[in-house]
Amino acid sequence: MTLQPWSHLKKPTPADWGIGMTICIGAISDAYTESSCIVVASDQMITAEEICADNKALKNEPLYMGWSAMFAGDVTAAIDVIRAIRAKLGSWRESHKNKALDEVMLASVAAYQGQLRKEAENQVLGRYGLSMAEFLNDGRNKFGDEHFRYLCGEIEKVTLDLELLIYGYDEFRRPHIFTLLFPGVVRNFEEVGFWAIGIGQKSALSSLMFQSQNLNTPLGLTIYHVLEAKFMAESAYSIGKETFLCVYDRDWKCRYLMPSQLAMIRKRWNEEGKPRIPSGIAENIASELITGESMRSVSQK
Repeated sequence: MTLQPWSHLKKPTPADWGIGMTICIGAISDAYTESSCIVVASDQMITAEEICADNKALKNEPLYMGWSAMFAGDVTAAIDVIRAIRAKLGSWRESHKNKALDEVMLASVAAYQGQLRKEAENQVLGRYGLSMAEFLNDGRNKFGDEHFRYLCGEIEKVTLDLELLIYGYDEFRRPHIFTLLFPGVVRNFEEVGFWAIGIGQKSALSSLMFQSQNLNTPLGLTIYHVLEAKFMAESAYSIGKETFLCVYDRDWKCRYLMPSQLAMIRKRWNEEGKPRIPSGIAENIASELITGESMRSVSQK
């Protein structure tokens, strides 16, 4: 008999190889005016362990009239979840009206958790020909307590390496930004007015907070802040320099910056905006160091 030591391993997916996206940023400008806009940006990098491909993917996906999503993580899972959200929201052509925030959130959670159940069924229950509903209803009788608990433990180990940043305008044309995270949890950032997902999240958010980006920030400055956050996030591993930026207004009309314009802004940022070390300060700081004894004598005066 021929031994097949790898036969028990599940079929690899893009997520298993580390294939995913890296940074997505969204921010609301002029939130309380008729000229309110949502500015979004991302890199165009797909990563697979130590292999990176830039300028290969756009991460902006329409969900419904007035709503779109950006994603970071498992590309194949993102496609399935986004398709499921669209199916749950239905065709916008039938109503020609934006969806309410709660409706989009509920559809997004249901789609994400549905995909997570599919992953568990494929990875754990598929060999038994069972759906999740069948397992929960009759699994204990079929397998006995011990094996049922074991399978429950295996199901709980199943994860979905996927984050979504969802944004849009509700039926009253008010702007919203929220995230959808494992295991299907939503976080609403409409009061903050911006957020980021992906590997470069911390750098991007630090940049936006440092610049005091908020709901009242005008469009031009918001665009610059979002691009600066993207540039700062590029210090993280595998974030591509190629940038996609789009601006949505309340009528869901899109405007873009051409690559030449993005290159000009990056050049100006590198020359004038990028944080720099003041001339001579490093040497001066080192010369101001004192010993503990000197510190004590100064404090006693």
